[in-house]
Amino acid sequence: PLPARAAEVRGAGAQATTVPANVRAPKWARQPLSVTVDCSLAAVARKLRLVGVDAAVAGETVKEGEDLRSSRGLARVRVDMRIAEADYRRAAVEGRVLVCTSRRAASTLPGSPYLLLAQDAEAQFAELLDVFGLRQAVDSGESRCGICNGKAWQELGRSEVRTMVPPGVLKDVDQFFQCGRCEQIFWPGEKYTSTMDTLRAAVAEGEE
Repeated sequence: PLPARAAEVRGAGAQATTVPANVRAPKWARQPLSVTVDCSLAAVARKLRLVGVDAAVAGETVKEGEDLRSSRGLARVRVDMRIAEADYRRAAVEGRVLVCTSRRAASTLPGSPYLLLAQDAEAQFAELLDVFGLRQAVDSGESRCGICNGKAWQELGRSEVRTMVPPGVLKDVDQFFQCGRCEQIFWPGEKYTSTMDTLRAAVAEGEE
């Protein structure tokens, strides 16, 4: 895992510390992981959500009312940087892991943020699962909403989604799931399978 590298954690105003890549994560780190990331890491957050990790994006909110009903996919959420700092501080109080990619950002965040070493989203995803002992999460079958991080799901049948999904999908799929927070509808298919295969490949590459 993470060969020839080290996981680096930097606290505000503190010297950076490193954890050798071949050291097993401590017991506390193997508990259910909750993270808050900055908006530049939204893609990583979405990947973490797909394997059941509670991954919030600082400043991210779900639209409401007609704005929500008229939106699809990622357009159901927006990022308001005016509330990002408050989200970070609340996350620190709640004991969430704050994740960032630059030393400058780490020096301004409360608590002891985790400073990512990997550069691209797939590798960053794999790094977090590796450091926090959660590589098995990709096969856990757990999932949060990749759009809004919601965890409440409602199972729906064809008759209930007839006007909400493409007609072609109704012919081939009879099981649908709606997020209880952003109301987005999901269904099993090639796109989901391909995404999960990509996440498994990212984790496997991190183990080499």
